Amino acid sequence: MHAMSATGSHGFSLMELLVVLVIMALIAAAWPLSGSRLFASQRLRDATQDLLADMRSLRMQARTHGTPTRLQIVNSGLSYTTGETTHNLPPGLILTELAGSGASAVVFFPDGSARGATLRLSSDDHRVEVTVSPLIGAIEAKP
Repeated sequence: MHAMSATGSHGFSLMELLVVLVIMALIAAAWPLSGSRLFASQRLRDATQDLLADMRSLRMQARTHGTPTRLQIVNSGLSYTTGETTHNLPPGLILTELAGSGASAVVFFPDGSARGATLRLSSDDHRVEVTVSPLIGAIEAKP
């Protein structure tokens, strides 16, 4: 409800301003609760895209250089290596191998094939499975 002053100008009452301030305070207080879930999901998405890009790069390197390449899970799944480079996962994410020889590695061969494996990139409440086809080395991610 708009109040009219003695000069005839319109404005908001003190009660209306207090209600708006209370609503803004409630929204500001709730943001960290929902924001942490949103950010965790985004970190998982970003890490998945990075992992897929690294795996595709390794596959291409194996084909172009004629030597096998490998992605090795290290540091209890908190990071992985591609050649000499170590890639640390964002906090709260872990990489594990679900299927394969148990060597915690994916190997790409010059003929395009790979040592088939299924990797899981997971956080507390989200996960993505990355499958590498042994015959053609195709890489696929599924939530």
